[in-house]
Amino acid sequence: MFIAIFAAKVILLAFAADFAQAACTLPNGDAGQFQFIAPEMKYCNGTSWKSMSVSALGTTCSTSGTIQTLASDITFCNGTNQVSMKGPVATSCSGTTTGTISYSTARSQMEWCDGTDWRRLGPVAAGTIAVNLGGSSVMADGYSFVTSATAGLTVTNGTAFTQAFDDPITPSPSAGVKTLLESVIYRSTTTVGQSFTLSKAVSNGAYRVTAYCFENFQTNFRSEKIQIEGATFATGVCRLTYANLEKLGPYTVTVADGSIDVVVSLAAGNDPSLSAVVIEPAN
Repeated sequence: MFIAIFAAKVILLAFAADFAQAACTLPNGDAGQFQFIAPEMKYCNGTSWKSMSVSALGTTCSTSGTIQTLASDITFCNGTNQVSMKGPVATSCSGTTTGTISYSTARSQMEWCDGTDWRRLGPVAAGTIAVNLGGSSVMADGYSFVTSATAGLTVTNGTAFTQAFDDPITPSPSAGVKTLLESVIYRSTTTVGQSFTLSKAVSNGAYRVTAYCFENFQTNFRSEKIQIEGATFATGVCRLTYANLEKLGPYTVTVADGSIDVVVSLAAGNDPSLSAVVIEPAN
């Protein structure tokens, strides 16, 4: 199936364009516009043109800038080969028509609905850190998750726990996400306000943080508060039906002290926990 966009001639105007004060230059463009800038398809994130290339495929083509869906992938033609643009999962696109392309102002990126999830159009941002808390390295949601030790993540007042999980999970995850959910960092406590902290040395700047919660014990066992860099982003989250998954964020934060610190505290119930965290540059 072809999406009739020939980007050498046409720029998607998903949002109103005003080139008098273009956000991107060479060529001019506003946030949410994309076009073929040989030899790549790129989009304007409000500041600069970002590549949407993930990997070249074996399928040949000849019309540069043509966008096409191939099975569960979305590609563009670079004049010789189809190039995959299917990046990491952003969030659910339930209720959206498969194949829809949209610009997310919240995440400053072009996204494509694969029928289940919004996926970034383009590769994982350089400097992204994806950590399987308490678990092993695994590919999931388009990210290469590593162990806490490999990531250089410091855990304070938290304990790692890993156990195979065989009951059906809602929503049904990929094999990689299931692996993420089979391990956690948690704090054993029933005292509201007690917490554990995840800390990672990073360069100062803006970041987006996404976290994975999973209820592996019993319905409504825990309720949590999430604080990042001293600011509260969510309260009462991770209060889930048994065997349910919740993805939190992405939360945008600014780091000025050389370390990003995520504090997970108990809001109600027992044992606050997280299964995974993704930290990626916001620009």
